[in-house]
Amino acid sequence: MEASYDSLLLISTPISVDLYQGWNLIGYTLPFEQNTAACFDEISNKIHIVKSNWGYMYWPEFGFNGIGDLLPGQGYQVLMREEVNDFMFTNLDGLRIELNETVPEWVNDLPLIHPNDIKTLVKVLNSLGQEVNPENQNSGTILLYLYNDGSVTKKIVP
Repeated sequence: MEASYDSLLLISTPISVDLYQGWNLIGYTLPFEQNTAACFDEISNKIHIVKSNWGYMYWPEFGFNGIGDLLPGQGYQVLMREEVNDFMFTNLDGLRIELNETVPEWVNDLPLIHPNDIKTLVKVLNSLGQEVNPENQNSGTILLYLYNDGSVTKKIVP
């Protein structure tokens, strides 16, 4: 009877983990799914980001929960701003925290430039369609300069 009690105590005792500043790899130890934002709510101000095996992320700073629910037995990478000792997952009885995604102000300040807006040379071709280096061509050779925006310029080597 005592051995059975010890076994039951062992599997029912919550598992605590110390989360260090920087990257941590932890497993979700409960046998049922729970909302990611709710599970990490108490320490969300100390978390940069949480990532799942599939690359989904929970990003509390911007109110984003792409993970949805934590899954039993799955591992998660947690990037911490600062250390948290004795963190553990507990039964939240179905509590869900719905987040409102926010866009940081610095994003609005970014210039709206598409890579195609900056004209760059893709390649130079001779009249036979062969890619060439313009510096190695004879004077009087006709070259076609192809650019990333689809434009073409015809030049004669001086």
